Amino acid sequence: MERIIALTIAGIIILYCMYALYEIFVINPRERRALNKTQKKQTKATSTILNKFIHKKPRCLENFDIDEVPTEIKNNWVQGPEFLSKLIKCKCGEEELYVYASSNKEILLAPIYLECPKCPSKNLIFDPTIHGWDGENGENASLVGETEPKKVYETPRRVIVNYSFQNQDNYAELIEDGIDKPEDYFDVIIINTVNDAGKLEEVVSYECA
Repeated sequence: MERIIALTIAGIIILYCMYALYEIFVINPRERRALNKTQKKQTKATSTILNKFIHKKPRCLENFDIDEVPTEIKNNWVQGPEFLSKLIKCKCGEEELYVYASSNKEILLAPIYLECPKCPSKNLIFDPTIHGWDGENGENASLVGETEPKKVYETPRRVIVNYSFQNQDNYAELIEDGIDKPEDYFDVIIINTVNDAGKLEEVVSYECA
């Protein structure tokens, strides 16, 4: 009797091991291939939508020139076609700018202005009441500063802006509805400066949708 029980248990273990191997070498590769195909289709669909406007500057950046972020600057922004990161420059070509921010007690808040030390010109770069998805729709619920914007740093710095367009269905609908500038409807924006050590320091970040 004990031998029968032992053989039965051994048989169950063997069957379990065989199924585990089948799952690893047969089922999982099929699932991975199917998942990869789905992800490729989603990426292609995302790229198709984004390609209609991703190369255009949002309205909040129109008063500035933009460039790609230098490779020596470490940027932890998410990688992907819907996530953009730009170096902000004055129209005169100057890369180091004074940053002005409003505040609420000790917290820096928008509106944010950038001033060129050479021109000099001072322009608004972000205000959630008029910029981004909610700002464009007149539905802003984000905090804005209660004080007149003041200089954040005593010296000018390079400014890096990260922003994104994450829900592709929303942007497809904007295009279908005939919105001329879907690039104005970004859903997240982060304004950073580059410190003396070459690292990013966040000034403000906003979810705009």
